[in-house]
Amino acid sequence: MKRLLLIMNPAAGTKKANPHLCEILSVFGAANYECLTFMTQKRGDGTTLAQKYAAAVDLIVCIGGDGTFNEVISGVCACGAKTPIGYIPAGSTNDFAASLKLSTNVVQAARDIAGGRPHAYDVGRFQNRYFTYVASFGAFTKTSYATSQNVKNALGHLAYVLGGIKEISSLRRYRVKTLLDGEVELYNEYFFRGTDDVEAVALMQAYDGSQMREESYTLPFPIQLAPQQRQHFQVPEQMLSQLKSFVSAYKWASVSIQFRLKADRGLLKKGDVIAKAQFELQPYQFPKVDEILAASGTETIQKDEAKSWLTLSAAGTSVTWNKWTGNIDYFDVNGKAVLEDRKSVEPSFWRAPTDNDYGAQLQNKLGAWKYARWDKKSMDCTQLDNKSQQV
Repeated sequence: MKRLLLIMNPAAGTKKANPHLCEILSVFGAANYECLTFMTQKRGDGTTLAQKYAAAVDLIVCIGGDGTFNEVISGVCACGAKTPIGYIPAGSTNDFAASLKLSTNVVQAARDIAGGRPHAYDVGRFQNRYFTYVASFGAFTKTSYATSQNVKNALGHLAYVLGGIKEISSLRRYRVKTLLDGEVELYNEYFFRGTDDVEAVALMQAYDGSQMREESYTLPFPIQLAPQQRQHFQVPEQMLSQLKSFVSAYKWASVSIQFRLKADRGLLKKGDVIAKAQFELQPYQFPKVDEILAASGTETIQKDEAKSWLTLSAAGTSVTWNKWTGNIDYFDVNGKAVLEDRKSVEPSFWRAPTDNDYGAQLQNKLGAWKYARWDKKSMDCTQLDNKSQQV
């Protein structure tokens, strides 16, 4: 018997699919499918479920609107599975389903999936987000998210039209610039201190797939910002030219801006970094799982496990997890350590508190973020097939 993952949004559209769930399951049961069924509870559940189970089933069926379908697509793409996806449209508008002329009768749509054959379909990606048929920005793009489910249930497609009309009065013109346009805006968050004793250093990094390249520049303009002041600065031409070459010639590129003291300040010493920010200019495109497996030929993944650690290795790459913390402690490729000084990959969301933070008691309110940790309950390694394992 084949395995089927069914993901349903019970709040989609006018909930027209809900009364027919048993009939839909009967259709797939008659087609020799064992159905694993989940109901989404909140936004993002479709992605989580698809990513978790996609590689372990023969078919995925999504019941809901365009948003639910996009979540399922995102989950399947994120895990690299090639599992076919069937879509039973049950949303308010179903633009995507209409464009493919899918049946709006939910039971008939189930029959079409059970007796149909897979068709290839292109999925778009914008950085790390996937989209099925449209990616948009600008006016009216918030309408589909801002319109409440109750209004959509009552009015259907008209709810989006009314939501768009409401946005007309709020339209504004925006002037958009990026770092590669040669301009950067700095903002002094201090309430009582200027930045006369601070200098900025830019560290540019690029990776070509095998080696890391770094260039650093001390920004020549004086950073003399009064408290709470913003100011635009021009990026030096030499640095701007280098940034553009990094973006065009390398697989990954970023620039980190560090703000260092030019002189001692109390307990802080000259050269201490008091603030920093990293800007990714060229996101790294990771190879897909099936491409990695194809490159490895017949080689299987080797597992080495003890009470406190778990190591998986294949094709010259090994990853070691700390089973107590859940963190990756070692990551080696062709015998070379990828992690700097073999430091464990840990969450870090902390910066040095300012006098304003202490006044607002933020060091207490946000204290949990200083030592952020995984809420790990267990760690299991499951064999999915002869070439892949899931941690």
